[in-house]
Amino acid sequence: MIAISARLALVAALAPLAALAGCATTDGNTLSDADRIDGQRNGALAVFINRKVTDSIHVPDGDAVDWKFVDITQNGIMRVAVAFDEPDRVDGEVVLRDNFATVIERQAITGGRSLYAFEAVNAVRGRYYVEIRGDGGASVYTVGVAFEEPNFGVSFIPDKPVDRRADQGGGRRITSNSTVVGPVGDPEPEEKPEEKPEEKPEVKPDTSNQLGVSGSIRRVTALEDGGAILTVFVGGPNGELVVAGTGGTINGLGASVVVRSRSGNFARAFTKAEAEQLEPYKAVTFSVKKP
Repeated sequence: MIAISARLALVAALAPLAALAGCATTDGNTLSDADRIDGQRNGALAVFINRKVTDSIHVPDGDAVDWKFVDITQNGIMRVAVAFDEPDRVDGEVVLRDNFATVIERQAITGGRSLYAFEAVNAVRGRYYVEIRGDGGASVYTVGVAFEEPNFGVSFIPDKPVDRRADQGGGRRITSNSTVVGPVGDPEPEEKPEEKPEEKPEVKPDTSNQLGVSGSIRRVTALEDGGAILTVFVGGPNGELVVAGTGGTINGLGASVVVRSRSGNFARAFTKAEAEQLEPYKAVTFSVKKP
């Protein structure tokens, strides 16, 4: 049995995948009906959560591409892994895609490495695809999917501001009722009338030419220096208006985000909020100018 990568040990939810790799070999055979069907995305075969599906690719016989899908019925954390019995005998790649077949992550199949575990995905309701593509050779492989519900019991409420009173110095001290008391023999401090600051009218920004564009957080990547990078799907109405430099707000948390780059229907945005804070929040509203 081929040894499983140490990376799998970091993903407890995929522990059952320790038995994915086996000793089976693949001999050349005529394509089965399933092999003919799942060579295209619209013929993808189902993979069920917390269960394994075993199949094979055999490029010399024309079975070079397999598609699998998993249906997610609620928001949560999804983990996907693919294990090959004989990675030394096959070249190609494994690709994780979203409901629109947009690439979330892809990994090249390299000899000697049997397990390919994708980064955890902040999944939303919908269908996700796994594409197994061979450029040459053949191998049996197994696909496994694990899913965790988000922890909605965690509440991130900002701390109340702390009232810090500076020491007045000169031998004076602040009593419990905040009255300034001087040393014995000092004259009573002269009370001066409190000066009220000049009230200025509040100036509200003009938002008449602004639109709110909704985005769905698909991935959160923590940064070593603090903050996080969000991968946000913005393929809905007016989504094309979200470009580098566009600002927005994380729904429910109120933290600001700024788009750094855009590729297809996905925007990469920076936020000062920490990755641990972002777990319960799945949506962003961007502010863009009306076209």
